Amino acid sequence: MTTPARPVVALYCRISYDRNGRSEGVDAQERWGRAYAARHWPNLPIEVFIDNDITAADPTVERPAFNRLRDWVRDGRIAHLWGVEQYRIVRQPVEWFAFADELEAAGVREVHTDRDGIIRVQDDVAGIKAVLGAGEVRRLKRRLRDKFSDEAARGLAPTVRCLGYRLARTETGERTYEQIPEEADAIRWAAEAFLSGWNDQMIAAEWRKRGLTGAHRVRVRDPETGEFLLGEDGQPIRRHSVVTGKTVRQALTNPAVAGLRSYHGEIVARGNWEPIISEETRQQILARIGAPREVRTADGSVHRIDPAATQVRGRTRRKYLLTGGVAICDVCEAPLAAATRKFRTGSGPYYFCSTQLGGKSCVGIAAGPFEDYVKTRLMRELATESFLERFTGDAFAEERERVTELLVGIASKRGDLAAAWAADALDMEEWQRARSGLDEREQALRAQLRAIPPPPERFDVSALQDPRAREALNLGEWREYIEMFVASVRVRRARPPYRHIDLDARVEVRFR
Repeated sequence: MTTPARPVVALYCRISYDRNGRSEGVDAQERWGRAYAARHWPNLPIEVFIDNDITAADPTVERPAFNRLRDWVRDGRIAHLWGVEQYRIVRQPVEWFAFADELEAAGVREVHTDRDGIIRVQDDVAGIKAVLGAGEVRRLKRRLRDKFSDEAARGLAPTVRCLGYRLARTETGERTYEQIPEEADAIRWAAEAFLSGWNDQMIAAEWRKRGLTGAHRVRVRDPETGEFLLGEDGQPIRRHSVVTGKTVRQALTNPAVAGLRSYHGEIVARGNWEPIISEETRQQILARIGAPREVRTADGSVHRIDPAATQVRGRTRRKYLLTGGVAICDVCEAPLAAATRKFRTGSGPYYFCSTQLGGKSCVGIAAGPFEDYVKTRLMRELATESFLERFTGDAFAEERERVTELLVGIASKRGDLAAAWAADALDMEEWQRARSGLDEREQALRAQLRAIPPPPERFDVSALQDPRAREALNLGEWREYIEMFVASVRVRRARPPYRHIDLDARVEVRFR
């Protein structure tokens, strides 16, 4: 867009959504703003700033048009500013006071609105209104949390659909799920295939052959610019999401497919919809994901590996094998960072002693040969019986199996309880009291299961030594092996001649 030669009238239009049907969309706001500008500043050009379907209540949500508006204000391009109301422009008090200072510095001392009249940006009333707006946001969020918590406790379906179901209503008008036959059949088949040894990628490929897509639609980007594409109506173009291994895993472990209602990650009630698979089957899938298992690759061979560890528990996912404190500087003992670096011969991943992590720029080493060296040393160490003997025992296997069986038993008791209530063997009070007792027992057992240490034998040497299986391991799986067996990897300074990398001299791998 060409920069205007003189200051303009800025119209800021924003809406999160129009659930109440008041027709206050950005198109309507723009019409109102243009009519207002035509009456008050007929000789000035108009620039429209639109943030559609974007909230102003959450300070972490970026508003591109609002950011552009602030840039224009700081550049002195804005003569007058209009919005439907102050809350449409800014809701957070801190953001309002910063924006008010920018307006004042640019000579824009008033904000014109339809509902709040003319707001003097440095007036105390404007500041008080911003504070009140933030308070109303907090109260609204509390009301919504209370509402959603109550709906979850009653077993009502969430407001978004998941794979296998579509949103529906019961005869009494309550929100529920209705099975989509082809998706439900695919999930039941996938559960059997997964438990028989198929991996999630193979199941995802089969789903794609069947024409299945993800439960949600995603925005389409321009392959050249990376920008989101817009349709003729100005709205983002969306397509069905592609089924991946992650899609399969989420579908099979989602409590909803077993007819359970979860809230904030905790199962809180039995849902008011028909399950696709049993809770017993879901528990078997969860147990299989968290333990070593045999998987069948595309060529028909079978390997016993643990593909579940796509990230280190309790930490964010990382791009490099030895970051996070595994690789350290032998000089200052600071953890090494990793990033792509440019060299004379090109660019590539590189580990280095970073001052941001407390280092002193002591050492650096190319990531490729460095990581391969550590992997080779690990496999060589795993080939020795004395090393493996320290990791083969599982003192908690019996306790883990006992708790899992109790969870499966609770699922069975729920069915018995429902049958007793349907046969009028229990009245409503007895049924609710029994169900509450089962819920409390289930929560306690799940807490016990989480507290039990995972099986120590989460590896298979033959899988690591078989090139086909080794190549199938992803970064998260390799990190699982590294952090299980390697205490630290120390990197020493390079010695001349620098063109030759003597990894045996530079790298010291210390095993647990």
